[in-house]
Amino acid sequence: MAAARRADSRMCRIAVELGDDDAAVHVDSVQLTQVILNLVSNALDASENCPPERREILVTTRPHCERTVELCVSDAGNGIAPETFNRLFTPFFSTKPDGLGVGLRLSQTMVQAHGGRIEGYNSPDGVGATFRVVLPAH
Repeated sequence: MAAARRADSRMCRIAVELGDDDAAVHVDSVQLTQVILNLVSNALDASENCPPERREILVTTRPHCERTVELCVSDAGNGIAPETFNRLFTPFFSTKPDGLGVGLRLSQTMVQAHGGRIEGYNSPDGVGATFRVVLPAH
């Protein structure tokens, strides 16, 4: 997997914690994989300048409310700047010097096509950010 090699080259650990529930989502696996890879790639970029001991990305799944499943990708980077929140999913907006500004927008489009939603927020402890995808369970 390219993300694992990229994480290794940046001395970043990717941890995965899957919920132990029976909820299933009916999605296009290629599209959901693309969403996850995009979020992990963004988390790797956000973690790049962190001290090595903080370079961890956590991918989790769990039941969320009634009949939905939550997938989160969290990092320990600098978080999302306040002036960026309203533009996170705006096409062609990027905070990266070489970014195209299409990854989050494309992810949002794919998630919404499956009846879900995606949001980004800063971690309550002030370290890093989390992107949460909520999809209907079947």
